[in-house]
Amino acid sequence: MISGQDNCRGSMTVHRGAARGRYYCAPPQEAESFHQLFLFIWEHGVGNELAAPGGPGVKWTRETLAIALNEAASPRSIDDWRSGARVPSDTNIRVLLAAITDKTTREPWQRALIGAAAESREKNRQNENGAANGAHPPPVEPGSGTRHVEVVTKPTAFLQDPRNRLWMFGGAGVLALIGAVWMIVAAMNAPVDHAKLNVGDRFRDRFLSGAHRTPEMIVLPRGNFVMGSLATDAGREPDEDRRHSVNIDYRMAVGVREVTWNEYMLCVEAGACSGYVPNDEGWGRGDQPIINLNFNDIYAYLHWLNDELGIAWERSDRYTLLTEAEWEYAALAGTQGVTFAPYATGDTISAELANFAASNPQGRGRPMRVGSYPANAWGLYDMHGNVWEWTEDCYRERHTPMPNNGRAWLTRSCNHRVQKGGSFADPMTELRVANRRPIRPEERHAETGFRLVRRLDGDFSWHIAQERD
Repeated sequence: MISGQDNCRGSMTVHRGAARGRYYCAPPQEAESFHQLFLFIWEHGVGNELAAPGGPGVKWTRETLAIALNEAASPRSIDDWRSGARVPSDTNIRVLLAAITDKTTREPWQRALIGAAAESREKNRQNENGAANGAHPPPVEPGSGTRHVEVVTKPTAFLQDPRNRLWMFGGAGVLALIGAVWMIVAAMNAPVDHAKLNVGDRFRDRFLSGAHRTPEMIVLPRGNFVMGSLATDAGREPDEDRRHSVNIDYRMAVGVREVTWNEYMLCVEAGACSGYVPNDEGWGRGDQPIINLNFNDIYAYLHWLNDELGIAWERSDRYTLLTEAEWEYAALAGTQGVTFAPYATGDTISAELANFAASNPQGRGRPMRVGSYPANAWGLYDMHGNVWEWTEDCYRERHTPMPNNGRAWLTRSCNHRVQKGGSFADPMTELRVANRRPIRPEERHAETGFRLVRRLDGDFSWHIAQERD
């Protein structure tokens, strides 16, 4: 357990007014996991009523915390968080934040909980991969974004047992081994059943040739958010007006990471993508984000990728670029709340959470390997910083009128497209979710990459808002 009510008092603002009458404090700096953060909340009664029996700081019980969470989480789930058996879903993290924070403590707790939950999910993902070798990962709460559809089973542990090797010398053993190998191969080559994918599931679609799979995708929840920025946001530009509500009423899977050099070069090696190999600027390739691609280069990759998967371009569930609205929705990852903060991390973002100019005080810096910084609450890496990301939309000077259903805004000429997210070379304000960068489709830049989306609903109707030139 994290020590210290002394530490809690040292960084705590106690509110004795009648407004809420609850006990608040900042998150402990020494916590290294979501489990430790939750134990701190539990033991010190963070967010508990000042008038609770036992006085300020009395620890929670499963019943009192369930009531404080408006019974959004069951007592059993609370027990699992306390034991470390599960990480809360994104929805329950937001509910927990509402119960334990006020205006002055929400941002540090949001940053701490989101970061710790993302790290825990990544560890669970690694444990799931290890389960193929006989390991048993801890259970994960549904909706926490860690269940993987693709499972690769290896018979190594079975073969290492001498008794099993002797048994296999018999005819029955040979037949059983052949059957086991056949099932393993069949499972590895089985297509992903997209109809059965749930929120938080990760998957990679297999090429028709069986040689490769797509970049890793994760299923996002449906939901609503407000697009655009507040007039008080630092760095706000006029083109971020008018704010409007957007409803994402369909399932979509978004690339967990920006598309990498390794993933793009498969297209070049297949004789597609016009054979174009961009300049890596001396930063390396591999798992670095692919850069120096213009809009047409990306579309060449998208056509090749869908062909490799047997997906006709006319299908609404093809792989493509996110719309501007979808990008903002994914970047915020359900953290918009009532404050409408400009970043998924709150009113600011630190150099420990994203790759931008402040991360590189000696100069312009460089893009980092994808996934080098913590993922957001929905498991997406580098939505803030690293490289700018192309979106589907044509640029226009204001959001009026803009689609409120997540679809793209296109014009007949489309002289500029919208890029989002900022890069390693930009100041913090450029990383704001609502920020928009207009770029001509033919331009290539060393600080620009892209990310994939696949809309999973078979009845998704791709209605595009259009404006006549």
